[in-house]
Amino acid sequence: MRISVVAGGSWPNQRQKLVLQACVCDGRLAVESWEEFYAINQLEELDYASFQHLPLAHWNLRRVGYDHPAMGILKGIRRRAWYENQKKFLQLAADLAVMDDGSSPLLLLKGGALALSTYQDAGLRQMADFDFACEPRLTQQMLDRLEASGWARTTRSPRTLDEGYMRYRHAIGLEQEGRSTLDVHWHLLFRCCSEKLDAEMWAQTEELNLHGRRLRVLRPTAQLLHTLEHGVAYSDAPPIRWVADAMSIIRHGGVDWTRLAEIAERYSLVLQVREGLHYLRDGFGAAIPEEVLSRLDAADVSAGERAEFARLMDPWVDQGMLDSFRAVCFRYERARKADGAPARPGDFGSFLQHHWKLDRKSDVLPHLFGWLGRRLRGARVTEG
Repeated sequence: MRISVVAGGSWPNQRQKLVLQACVCDGRLAVESWEEFYAINQLEELDYASFQHLPLAHWNLRRVGYDHPAMGILKGIRRRAWYENQKKFLQLAADLAVMDDGSSPLLLLKGGALALSTYQDAGLRQMADFDFACEPRLTQQMLDRLEASGWARTTRSPRTLDEGYMRYRHAIGLEQEGRSTLDVHWHLLFRCCSEKLDAEMWAQTEELNLHGRRLRVLRPTAQLLHTLEHGVAYSDAPPIRWVADAMSIIRHGGVDWTRLAEIAERYSLVLQVREGLHYLRDGFGAAIPEEVLSRLDAADVSAGERAEFARLMDPWVDQGMLDSFRAVCFRYERARKADGAPARPGDFGSFLQHHWKLDRKSDVLPHLFGWLGRRLRGARVTEG
């Protein structure tokens, strides 16, 4: 079996959709999708993202009572994934001794949380890293402890995180040789750095025990929102993991669909949530109440949210200068309005500095004029 690298995108390609249907669908659709997927080249070559889902395909095909000559191969891949995940979780428990000083709970996010809470066993969801959230006031202390124990930042950031960085960025990545990488979050969503939304999502958490260490994970409604906000977007890697994650959350049960729609409307996340839910229902048979989809279809969506979503799904979309800048302004206004924060002099400049990942606020105007110059010359740019 050769593992290949394929381009990313905004949605799974047809072959990736087949393996996902084998992973998450019921009855004949799961079986027919697997047979069509397998017939392409009998697993002689796979992209890495599809390969990572073979343990879940094995579990689901067994669940629907299907047998196939490749099931032995899938079982071996699944057992190996379970073993690798167990090693990662044991190491994570040791790392928690450094991260957790007992002053505040740690919130496990994304793959690690899903593997332990919504998937049927910890080998069904493979992981390359672990994501945590802590209270913003404790972020600097946690980073200092991790760096003192040998971790190094992979995200360019000031040594001491300033107010602007904490307000407009959401996380910092770290690495240490021989370990899974860590991402430390203080805002839970990438595109809506809102203290009010963070508090609302923290209130939707529950406790989980990992080898004697207490953690928190998001409950299903907040977990699904988090998955859709991070997943429904263009990605350099094949964008398929979020589909299996979202279907696992839905199958696990407990989603408050009315609350999910309310949050999406209140924080201007309608398009990501709506398009993601339609994709899950239409392509994978997700049991999503029709009244929720109808509500999101009828929701008022601003021009700014539409402009942001267009660039989110295609960073190279040929937007006019007005729509491009409207998308940037919308992201700034979304979190500010959600938190009821007044617009202070210099705030927008600070936002642009961190949105464009510049070292100093004084770099904003030169960068902006350069961006305008490239647009006027007809160059396609991805900023925004």
